Parts: sequence; C-alpha cells; structure tokens
Amino acid sequence: MGIAINELSFKKKVNNIYVFKSVLGDLLEIVKCLYAEYGILYNQIVSFGLSFDEEIADGVSLAKFLNDRFLDVDEKRCILALINNTSAINSGDKLVFIKGEPCSGAGFAYYNDGVMLSLKSHPDFYSSVLAAIDNKGNAISIGNISEKDHMFYHADKIIIRKYMPNPKHSMNSYIRVGGKVVSKMDLTDEEAQMVLNRAQIIDGKLYGNKGEKVYEFRCTIGCYFHGFEVTEFLNADLREK
Repeated sequence: MGIAINELSFKKKVNNIYVFKSVLGDLLEIVKCLYAEYGILYNQIVSFGLSFDEEIADGVSLAKFLNDRFLDVDEKRCILALINNTSAINSGDKLVFIKGEPCSGAGFAYYNDGVMLSLKSHPDFYSSVLAAIDNKGNAISIGNISEKDHMFYHADKIIIRKYMPNPKHSMNSYIRVGGKVVSKMDLTDEEAQMVLNRAQIIDGKLYGNKGEKVYEFRCTIGCYFHGFEVTEFLNADLREK
C-alpha cells in the first residue's frame, strides 16, 4: 500500500505557466481531497527526485511558482510537503519503466501494491492505469490517479474508506424482531467519516472513537463502510488501544 508522486509527470514541460497552474491545481485538489475526506496526510505521499529548480514551463520552476501570489497558504504547504517528503530513488530490481524512462514513483507503486499520483502534463499520464515495463522486460500495469474519480478505482490500494450510513442503525438502539439489540449510530455522516478516517484494526475489527465513545465499522461494499456504537462488546483493554 502507499502513494507516490509520478516524477516523470513533473519533467514533461507544459506550454506555459497558465497550463501548469491548471494541472497543478487539479493535482492539489486530489491531494487535499485525500486528506479532507479520507485522512491521508500530505507527508504520507512520497516523492522521488522532484526539484525546486527544474523548469516545468519556459522560465518557470517550482521555486518560482511557490512565490505566486495566487497560491493560498494551504496550497503552498501542500506543494512543499510533496517535494520534501522524498525517498531513496528506486534502483536495481525495483526499477520500472514508462515509455522507456525509469520511473521511481512507478517502482514504489508497483512493488508496494500502491498507486501513483500524476500531474496531467501529458496524455501519457491521463489514464487510471498506466502501461509499464519491469526490469526483466515484463509488461505490467501501474495504478494511477490524475483525476478525482480515479481514487475510487484504486480504493483497495490507498485504503480509502467512505462512510455510508445503514438505516438499520439509527440515533437510538432498539430491539428488533427476534429479540436482538440493534446498536445505535448517533454521529452525523460528517462526524462518522472523520472517525472512520482515523479508525484502526484491533483484533480483526475496525474501531474508531469520538471522545469516550467507541464505534465499530464494517464493510458494506467495496470501500464503503457503515458503523455503530459499541459498549458492552468492547472491553477496557481494547479501549486503551
């Protein structure tokens, strides 16, 4: 699992600064969406070989772009995090090639069962799946995110969890036909999503908390989860975790 920046997509020069503003803005929206909706932090996205000084359009580098007065504070923070969260360049048996060029981001994604984030600087990087070649010459596929919709194609690789309420679990617990207690879900959808973002697997089950209350989440389908409050089913040891 994991997410890496496709460094090749930053090395394809675009026509001008306005095109770069547009495609970088799209990428930042994806990164901010991963954080705001799914709890994936900026520093959890690794990068390889991104340079402050390399030109991405004529006369424009990332360093110059960071001084652009149209960027807000969060956008600058996001760009800096992506550049500074560098990792060692993949080499040897971890090399992967896209269109004949070695791509460390692709190597990280492939060998860690993760995905790449690509700047839409060139049609080669538009698709949700990119063709590549490993170091043995075998044709392989790399999961790629260059649009928001692509996140859902790769939910299993980036641990996206999306909250979807189950009408069975309402604001109050009740006893259904047969005498079984149905646990309540007293969080709003927005609160439940934030708790789900931080949820952890404990003894094979997915738990999250808000204050003193603990909630269990179960997969409904794909990356969608529903949840409910747990009390008597969770002992003190699990609460401490």
